[in-house]
Amino acid sequence: MIYLTRRLFSILILAFYHLLFSQQINNAPNNVYQKGAYSLGEDTTKTEESKDNLKKNDEIPVSQNIILENKYKDKKIVVDFDDDNLSNNNQKKSTPSKLTKHVFTSSSANEESNIAKIAISLSQKSGKNIGFIIKTLDSTALGAGKDYSSLNETLTIPKGRDGTTFNIPIKNDIIDENDEVFFIHIIDTSTRNASLGIRRTHRLTIIDDDPPPFVEFLSASSTISESVLKHSIILLLDTESGKPISVNFRINQNSTATLNQDYECITYAASFPIGVVRDTIYFDIINDLTDEDHQDIFLTLENPLNARIGSKKNHKIRINDDDTPPFITFKKEFQSQLENKTNASIPLILSTKSEKEITVYYTISNYGTTAKKTLDYTFENNKLKLSPNSSGIFKIDFSINNDKLDEKDEVIIINLL
Repeated sequence: MIYLTRRLFSILILAFYHLLFSQQINNAPNNVYQKGAYSLGEDTTKTEESKDNLKKNDEIPVSQNIILENKYKDKKIVVDFDDDNLSNNNQKKSTPSKLTKHVFTSSSANEESNIAKIAISLSQKSGKNIGFIIKTLDSTALGAGKDYSSLNETLTIPKGRDGTTFNIPIKNDIIDENDEVFFIHIIDTSTRNASLGIRRTHRLTIIDDDPPPFVEFLSASSTISESVLKHSIILLLDTESGKPISVNFRINQNSTATLNQDYECITYAASFPIGVVRDTIYFDIINDLTDEDHQDIFLTLENPLNARIGSKKNHKIRINDDDTPPFITFKKEFQSQLENKTNASIPLILSTKSEKEITVYYTISNYGTTAKKTLDYTFENNKLKLSPNSSGIFKIDFSINNDKLDEKDEVIIINLL
């Protein structure tokens, strides 16, 4: 009987404490997890102080001590990128874009800053160290030091703090290029003592600050022989570019060479694919048989795309002629004419056309000439001039004096000099 009474008394005591324990749980603050809202525990220092006070106060029921120890365990700790992420230079915030199951934040950093600063936040402070892995993902920007330094490492947010920041080194090159993008991702399965939030990916844009390169001729002039047939001219960029580059050139009006007569040109532009700093343009040189002066082609660069025109924007091509002068000869080795025909001429022929002015000098030979100057004939000049591009038959004109004397036939011998 005594045993049953003690047993019943023990059951009643247990029921009383169970009722008391349930009531305190229902009345405990921040003990209910609400769907769609992420909350975090209070400051860890307060929890530790509460534990110390409980240890010192023997009058506090054991059930209340259990409630305080489990306070953080019932909270939902969420880790994700700060919605107001700041890079250290010229931040360009974007409205988060909705992906399939999460959103991403974005920011930008100037290339010259060398550093991009990224913020990670917790939904609230935690009484435990929060760990997670950060990994960068290439897009138009490439890691491994080409555009930025890749990351794949574990970060820790110490207990009692609500977030952390980390830096990503940015390479400050001298290449003109489009703004480039890469992503920083919190690995889903890597979080420790926290859950992963919806802002698990951050998009970082590297703002390029480099000017376009200069494009110019390698040299200001070049000289070639007409017989070379093909002539190449080199254009250069002072530095490589991350954009395709093109530049046109024109033939100046003061050029003395004539298109399709002295040279041919198929294209009037040079192009530089991404990363290429050299291009070559070609001229086909027409090797004619015409004796001519040297001829010049004057080029000028214009209309650059993704580039600036440098100091050597003009180039002169000098074409030296390699043709020998034409031959001029008498059409006939000898001829005769009656004395009473006072106007006489001696025909000459040119072997080929010339673009130069030709001067032919001649003289009366002292050997073999029997006719007397002024008595039998008269020469007004001792030279003959032919204009450029002359062709056909030319004449040396002179006069015969009809002296009406009966005499032997007389001879005039003319030498070309």
